[in-house]
Amino acid sequence: MYRKFDLNNLVGLSGEEKIKLAGFDFDWKELAKLDDKELTGFHKTLFKWTGIYFQLQKGFHMMRVRAPGGMLSAKHCLVLAELADRYAQGDVCITTRQCIQLHWLKLEDLQHVLAALQQSGLSTKNAAGDVTRNICACPWSGVCKLEKSSARDALNKLESTFLKDEAIRNLPRKYKINISGCEVACAQPYMNDQGWVGTERDGKAGFKLYSGGGLGARPFLAKLVLDFVPQELVVQTSRACIRLFQDWGNRKNRSLARSKYVLYEFGVKKYQTMLMEYIAKEGVSEKQLKTIVVADEQPLSSVPFPFDRTQGVIEQKQPGKVLLQILVRRGDIKAFQLKALADLSLQYGDGNVYFTHRQNAELHSLSESDVEKVKEEVHRIGLATEGFMHLADAVSCVGTTYCNYAVSNTPLLYNEIIERLSGNPLYLKTFRRLLININGCPNSCGQHKIADIGLRGMRLPTPDGSVEAFEVSLGGDIFQGTPRLNEPVATVPASKTVDAVEKIVDAFVAHSASKTQTFRDFYEQQGRNFFVSLLNTPEFRPSGGVLYPSIKNSLSFLPDEVKVVEFAELL
Repeated sequence: MYRKFDLNNLVGLSGEEKIKLAGFDFDWKELAKLDDKELTGFHKTLFKWTGIYFQLQKGFHMMRVRAPGGMLSAKHCLVLAELADRYAQGDVCITTRQCIQLHWLKLEDLQHVLAALQQSGLSTKNAAGDVTRNICACPWSGVCKLEKSSARDALNKLESTFLKDEAIRNLPRKYKINISGCEVACAQPYMNDQGWVGTERDGKAGFKLYSGGGLGARPFLAKLVLDFVPQELVVQTSRACIRLFQDWGNRKNRSLARSKYVLYEFGVKKYQTMLMEYIAKEGVSEKQLKTIVVADEQPLSSVPFPFDRTQGVIEQKQPGKVLLQILVRRGDIKAFQLKALADLSLQYGDGNVYFTHRQNAELHSLSESDVEKVKEEVHRIGLATEGFMHLADAVSCVGTTYCNYAVSNTPLLYNEIIERLSGNPLYLKTFRRLLININGCPNSCGQHKIADIGLRGMRLPTPDGSVEAFEVSLGGDIFQGTPRLNEPVATVPASKTVDAVEKIVDAFVAHSASKTQTFRDFYEQQGRNFFVSLLNTPEFRPSGGVLYPSIKNSLSFLPDEVKVVEFAELL
């Protein structure tokens, strides 16, 4: 079992843990006087607590800005657009966790960007590092007809609490929170360290709490821990989860330091018992504790979405109001486009711009009579209002364009898929949803494990040396029924990856039982071996998990379904 860690005892702590004991604050004006060559691994580790990463290109940095629940005011969007024009080559990036990133920042300019953000009320604090990260939520909170509990209210309370709480700023690893307002769970709560799902019990609004989820090289889906938490106890319960992880997370081995390993080693029952003890320490009375319902063991399940999410215009619960979905290819939006969306929101909407888990944008509270005018303006600036949940709505990380961890050029693959497949009318008429997620490494920023078709960058050994490749995984889904991760079926050279995807989609079209059958249903109907055989050609090789003894020993406490580590992860 893990032992409770004492940060005053340095014996056995990882190198990163020892660096963190130096503190997280920098004098950015003094740092601006340094040459980039003077920056060390010490800086690389601690810059992240200010939301800053070293970019792949030497001398440049990426800065991540928090956008709680994906919502930014028009004023904040205008500030970001201006900073992007001045310091970041006019480019803004929307992430799968609803944040905003600026690239190409020089060391001497970081102080100016940070000062401008702080003055406007924006923050990069805790956007990266071993902290409670940007809290994600359903962007439709407050306008969705299905919402049972306010994800936005819960998020605001958590955000205001944790951003100021220095006592929980040094965690064993990053910690991610996600909030959905109802059991449809479209905000992706099942793949987070802490996932909240709005529900009702005896006429009272509250949330279910899921814990222990996470993607990365060893993906886990969360477990239901608490069946009901009243809205007024969300902050105390959330903080108790974090403190439990802070005390018991592994600070010796960072590869085993995420909260999912704590839950799986303790087991759900013991974790629940410990969590209730930690909640009591947060000042919750015995009477209040009795209003929290501990969950019995049960499988994950989400309610099917009752209306068509592929449409660009969605009716809000407010009569006569709609929201407009805006497709942003690969999450890359130009500064002038972001400025235009902010102006449109001020003129026609609620004064905010919203960002989604699929790297798209939204405008809310538009009058039905104004929608066509707004759509015309969105099209005029080069953005689309159609193609959602289809091939054109693929997700991709930045890959080897910027990232030090990536081994594959994901933007290039994304563009090839869009150009060859997304405009094919046969595909669009045959199904209503097909999600492709692309990732340049096992770290899963592109969330490839939850997609219908997940593509993960790797290096493929050949007699002449390794070549760029992608592992193809199929059948993932967190939007209907029991959530499931996809399964690897083939490893494909990068030059042949679009061919493999096209072959899979053609098989879906040819064999699909109906025009509304989902790819998940098709995959489960055919079975993994069908797709292994489909891609078993000289260009494509079947993908099988290889469990190495050293890995097996370190993961001996894990359930069988997560004990497989593909060969690519060890290259």
